[in-house]
Amino acid sequence: MDIQPFLEATFSPYISDPKWYPFILIGIALLVLFLLFLIFLYIRSFLSWLFGVNELIRIGREQNHLLNELIAIQSEQQELLQALFVENSQEIEENIDEEVNEENNKETSSGEISKK
Repeated sequence: MDIQPFLEATFSPYISDPKWYPFILIGIALLVLFLLFLIFLYIRSFLSWLFGVNELIRIGREQNHLLNELIAIQSEQQELLQALFVENSQEIEENIDEEVNEENNKETSSGEISKK
């Protein structure tokens, strides 16, 4: 099935007649403009997607940085809490030792009083 005779029969009257040239040129120009518009939309959507991906990567890096800072702060907090716990446990041991010494002193002093 050959389409060339159909195309020649359909378009040859318009191509051979000069009065149709402006319409043919306008049609070709509109077709080219439409294709350029489609290319522009494609490039625009691609760039939009590309910049969107870059923005997501930037946000991810920023979140990673903030997470690292949070981890550092939490580790410092843990160290401070451990130091505070050690200090409190030492104070408690000192208080217990003082109470034991006071009780021993009371017992020895009461023992001396009873001996007299």
